[in-house]
Amino acid sequence: MTRARLATRAARLTTGLTAAFTLLAAFASPTLAQQPSEQVQMSLERYGELLRVARRADGPRPTWSRGTVGVDLPADAARPVTVEVETSVKLTGEGIAEVAILPAQAVVQSARADGSELALVQIGGAHVALLSGNDTVRLNLTYLVAREADADGAPIAVIPLPPMPGSALTVNGAADGAAVYPGVDVQKNGSRVTASLPASPAVVVRSGAAGGGHTVRRVAYTLTPDAGNGADVDATYELSLEGRAADLRLARSDSALVDAREGRTALPTRVIDGWHTARVTGRGAHTVTARFRVAIDRSQGQPQIVLHPDEVPIAQVDLTVPGKAEITVDPPIPVSADISGDGERARTTARAYLPPTEEATLKWTEARAAAETKVRVNTETFQLLTLEEGVLRSRVLARYDVIYGKLRELPIELPEGVVPYKVIGEGIEDWRVLPATDDLPRHVRVILGEELAGKLSVELQIEVPVAPVEGTAINLPLVRPVETEDIVIRQQGVIALFDGDKVGFAPGTANGYSKVGADALPSDIRQTLRDKVNQAFKHLQAPGPISSAVAAAKAKESRFDARVDTLYLFREQTLTAQASVLVEVKSGRNDTLHVSIPQGIAEPRITGPSINKVEQAEGFDAGEGRQAWRVTFTQALEGAILLDVEFELLLPKELGAMKVPDLLVHGAEVQSGSFGVAAEGGMEVREKTRTDVRPAAVTDLPKSVRLRSDLELRAGYQYARAPWALEVDVKAHSMVETLDAEAEQVRIETNVLESGYVVGRATYIVNNDDRQFFRVSLPEGATPLRVTINGQRMDEVRNDEGAGEDGAEAGRVGGKIAIPLPKNATTRIELSYESRRDALGLFDGLDLTTPRSDLRSKDIQWLLRLPGDRGVVGLDSEMKQVPAYNWEELASGDPLPVDEASQGILLSQPVHSAEDPPLAASMTLTAALGPEVGSLALIIALIALVLFVRARAGGRPANAGHWLLLIIGLGALVLKAAVWELEPVEGVVVIIAVAVMGIVARRGRKAREAA
Repeated sequence: MTRARLATRAARLTTGLTAAFTLLAAFASPTLAQQPSEQVQMSLERYGELLRVARRADGPRPTWSRGTVGVDLPADAARPVTVEVETSVKLTGEGIAEVAILPAQAVVQSARADGSELALVQIGGAHVALLSGNDTVRLNLTYLVAREADADGAPIAVIPLPPMPGSALTVNGAADGAAVYPGVDVQKNGSRVTASLPASPAVVVRSGAAGGGHTVRRVAYTLTPDAGNGADVDATYELSLEGRAADLRLARSDSALVDAREGRTALPTRVIDGWHTARVTGRGAHTVTARFRVAIDRSQGQPQIVLHPDEVPIAQVDLTVPGKAEITVDPPIPVSADISGDGERARTTARAYLPPTEEATLKWTEARAAAETKVRVNTETFQLLTLEEGVLRSRVLARYDVIYGKLRELPIELPEGVVPYKVIGEGIEDWRVLPATDDLPRHVRVILGEELAGKLSVELQIEVPVAPVEGTAINLPLVRPVETEDIVIRQQGVIALFDGDKVGFAPGTANGYSKVGADALPSDIRQTLRDKVNQAFKHLQAPGPISSAVAAAKAKESRFDARVDTLYLFREQTLTAQASVLVEVKSGRNDTLHVSIPQGIAEPRITGPSINKVEQAEGFDAGEGRQAWRVTFTQALEGAILLDVEFELLLPKELGAMKVPDLLVHGAEVQSGSFGVAAEGGMEVREKTRTDVRPAAVTDLPKSVRLRSDLELRAGYQYARAPWALEVDVKAHSMVETLDAEAEQVRIETNVLESGYVVGRATYIVNNDDRQFFRVSLPEGATPLRVTINGQRMDEVRNDEGAGEDGAEAGRVGGKIAIPLPKNATTRIELSYESRRDALGLFDGLDLTTPRSDLRSKDIQWLLRLPGDRGVVGLDSEMKQVPAYNWEELASGDPLPVDEASQGILLSQPVHSAEDPPLAASMTLTAALGPEVGSLALIIALIALVLFVRARAGGRPANAGHWLLLIIGLGALVLKAAVWELEPVEGVVVIIAVAVMGIVARRGRKAREAA
C-alpha cells in the first residue's frame, strides 16, 4: 500500500471519527451525559450525496454486530477499570480494510481476532486494525479506563466502545447507587448491574453515590456494662465533610444501633458493607452522637468488649465497671484508672486513648464466688409399662430440673435383663449402657452436647421378655436416676400399667406407693395415651420394687370424643343441615358408631372412609323423640374418624317457632362443636331461646362451616356438651318489586318548520336488567320514521292494545311501538317521527308534547327549534327553561330538517314517571315581531315616558296629549315585556333616563322662576 493512499485513508478515517469523538467528549461530562442529545437535521439532497460518497469509497466496508461488554470495578477508586468486549466484524469487498476499533486514549491490554493476537496501529487518534475483506472476524478486546471523581465525589468512568450497533453490558463490583448512561432495562442485583446499550461510542458508569469526601477527626466512646451480657456505648464523632453528603461509619452491624443524631436531629441510618452508617449532609464540620449496644464476651474467662474505631486518629475510651477491677486494652496502651466507693458501691473508671486501629479489646476482672461442689436436681419419672404377649415394654419419661450447678451426663439405673433400645431428647449427644461396678449399678449414661443448667426431658424405651403364661410372676423393671456423692437427686413420679390385647397385669403389690388414677399423669402425657390406665402408683422418693403376675387381658373399653360442626341453611320450603363429624378415639378401637337425629326427618346421607353399611338402629335407645342410625365400618378403627352427614327437614307452610334439629354421636365422652345459620333472601330467622349454646362470631366458626355456605351466615353458635337446644322464629317475607329497567338519560328534539311540518327525535339511554320490551307512545298524529338500537336500524314491533308482547311485524297504526331490549345491558335507542299541520300564520298557537315511555326517566332535556323570524309569546310548560347552550347531544343519526334561520328553546326536567302524562309545552308564534320590533317598542316607550316626565316636571298643566304620551309609553313597555321579555338592563336604562330628564326639567323650572 502506498504512503499517499495510506495518508488519504487516514484523513478519511479522521473525518469519520470526529463526530464519534465529539460525542465521546460529551459523555465524559457527567452533566452532559444525563441530558438528551441534540438533533441534527439535513436535507434529503445532502443525505443522498453523503450516501453516494460512501458507496464510492474503495476497499472492504466493515459491518459490526452486537456484542457483549464486561466491566470490572475495583474497590479502590484510584485503580483503573478493566473492560472486556466481545463482538464480530463482517468485511464486504476485496482488499485490506482499516477498521477503527477504539480511540487512542484507551489503554489496550489485549486484542484478538478469532483467537489470534491482533496488531493495532494508531491513525487519526484511533486504534486501527488491518483486516482482510470478504471475511467475518470475531474480536476480543481487553483495555483499561481511568476513573474520575464526579461533582459530588462519586467515582465515574467514561468507557469508549467499538462502533457496535448495540451491546449487552455487565458491571461487576458496583456499589449502592450505581448508574449507567445511556442504558436501557438497567437491572441491579447486589454488586452486579446489567443493561442493554444502544449504538453509542461510549458508556458512562457511575460506581455509586459519594461515600467518601469526609474526614473523622476524633471519636469518644463511653462504655457502661450492665449486669447481663451487654454494654451501652455512647459515641461522639467529630468530622469534617468535604462534599455535599457522606456516610459515616458508626459501628459494626453485629452491634445493635439504638440512636444516631446530629444535635437534636435524628440522622437516617442503614447498613453498608457490614457497618451501621449515618447519612451526614452539608459541607463543613459536624458533631454526631450515637448509641449502640455491644456484647460482653465471657468465653475467655474474664469479660471483654471489642470496639472498632475504624482507624480514627484520635479515639478516647471511657469504661466504668462495678467493683475494684483491673482494666487493660489490646493493643497494649497506657490506661488511667480511678476507683471510687467501697464495698458493693465501689466503681472503677478507666480512660485510654487508642492509636489508629481497626479493632480494640477492653478487658477487666470480675470477682467470682467459689461454686458449690454438689449438683442438686429435681426429677419426675413417669414409667408407662405395657404387657404384651411374650414381652414387657416400658416407656420412661424423665424430666430433669437442675436447680443448682450443671450436669453434662445423666446416669439412669437399669435392672438386670432389661434391654434399652431408644433414648431421645433435645440436646442429647450420645448414650451408652455401662455394666455394674463397685461404685455404680448397671446404668445407661446419657451424654449431653453441653452442660445442663435448667430443664431437660429424656425419653427412655426398654423391654424385657416375659413368658405369656397366666400366673407367671413379674417384677416390674423400674428405672431410677442414679444419685452419687456429687449429685443430690429428689425423685418422684408415677408408674402406670397398661394391659395388652391378649394378656394383662394382675393386681400389683407396691409397698411405699399410693394408688392413683390416670389423672396423676401430666395432661401432655395423657393426651398421647391410646389405651386406658389399668393400675397406677405414685412415689415421692426413689421408686421401690413392684411385683405382679400375668393375667388374662380384660376387654378394652373404647373411649372417644366427638366434634360436630354443622351448617343450617333455611330455604323457602326446607331446612338443610350439612354436618362434619370428627370422632377422636382415645383408647381401644371402634367398628360401629351410632348417631341420632330428631324424628320426622328423612333418612340422612352419611359418607366417610371405610364405611361398610349405614342402617337404621331399630332397637337402639336414642332418647325420646329421636331416631338412631348405625354406621358400621369395614374394620375396627382407631385415631381420628371423619364423617359427613346431611339431612333435610321440610318446613310447614305456616312458618313460626321451631327447634333446630341437632345431631348426636352416642357413646362420646365429650361432644362439642359449632354451627352456623344461613338463610335465603326473603327468609328471616330470629333466635327465641337457647340451651347449652353460646353465640359466636361468624369469623370464629371453623372452615368446615364457613366454606360450605354460598350464602352469608346470619349467626354462629358454639357448644361444649350435648344435647343442646335452640329455638328460632322463622318468617318468609314477600319480595319487593324494584325497577327492572330505567332510562338514565332522555334527549328530545322537536323542530317546527314554517311549512307546518313538526319533526321530532327522542333518544333514550336505557339500563335494562330484566325487561323484554321498551314501549313508547308517540304524540297524537305523529308517524314513526326510524328506530335504531345502538346505531343499528330495526323494524319496530307493533303493540296495538298496549298490553302483551306478540312480536308482530312493524306497524304504523295506533302510535305505540314496542322495542325489544337486550337484558343486563345499557342500550341507546333513537326514535324519529313527524307530524303535519297547516303552515304557520300571523298568530299561531302551538301545543307540543313529547313521546311517552313506560319507563321511569331521568335527566330529560327537550330542545325546541322554532323559526327565527317568529316571536314567542306566552311559553307555558311544567318543565324548566334553561339556556340553550346547555343542550347535550346523544343522538348519532343524521340531523333533523330545520329552517335556515331558527331559534332554540331548551327545557329540562330531572325525573319523569311512566304513570305521569307526557311532557308538554304551549306557546304562541307571532309573525314579523322579531327582536328588532321589540327594540323599536322599547325606544318608543322610552321617548314617550321621557316627554311625559319632562312636561310634568317643567310645571306645564296636564292636558290630553300628556296623558296620551303616558299611555303610549306604558303600553310599549308592557308589549316589550310580554312578547320579547324585558331584560333587567333595559328596565334600568329606562328608569335612569326618565329620572335624569325629570331632574333636569325641575331644575330648569326653578331657574326660570328665580329669574
